[in-house]
Amino acid sequence: MLLGASGGARATRVSIPTSLPNVIASNWYAVADEDLAALSLAGREYAPAKYWLYDWPEARGRGLFEREVFNVLTVAGEVDVAGRIIAGRYVRETFGLSMFAGVFVSVLFFIGAGSLIYFKLFTELEGDRRLFERLRRIGITPAETSRTVTAQMALIFLLPFALGGLHALVALQALGSMMMTNVVQYSLIVIGLFALVQFAFFLLTRWTYLRALTPAR
Repeated sequence: MLLGASGGARATRVSIPTSLPNVIASNWYAVADEDLAALSLAGREYAPAKYWLYDWPEARGRGLFEREVFNVLTVAGEVDVAGRIIAGRYVRETFGLSMFAGVFVSVLFFIGAGSLIYFKLFTELEGDRRLFERLRRIGITPAETSRTVTAQMALIFLLPFALGGLHALVALQALGSMMMTNVVQYSLIVIGLFALVQFAFFLLTRWTYLRALTPAR
């Protein structure tokens, strides 16, 4: 394969198998040793500078040093300052609205799905009440009724959520591989929070449904 740069008079043929790192938004060039040495000399005036900052408790998580350096050195517009706090602020400003919209839409669909299940159960309540009344006449106990209702409602509430969570984990793992970052930990936290809310809604619906199914006499 031939590798070269526009405006250059030299091309290099690489005959051995070459594997370039899978880095997003990166450019790679194959040049001769003398050209690389010339580039190193030409780039001395743009050499990066590193500042080491001790993480004392008063400045932890605040980015005071990075903001001060950014404000001082970027006045002339010729210095590029990068840091953890600055990068985090850029990510929040860039993707914050998208994340909020995604979470908001997810909560809406979450509430909508739970409400549909809830109203479906209570729409069929009268028929279920007559069914369990006949079963009680032939000897089924209230504890067996409760176990039967719990199993049916758990299948309706928890099985779709488990399948959706598994699908989300697989999709987010693929997204993390594309972005070369680990998103599984954060995904598990979000799915766990939704699972807690779903389980609480399941317990509330079960309690209400059993009370309506076996009214006090």
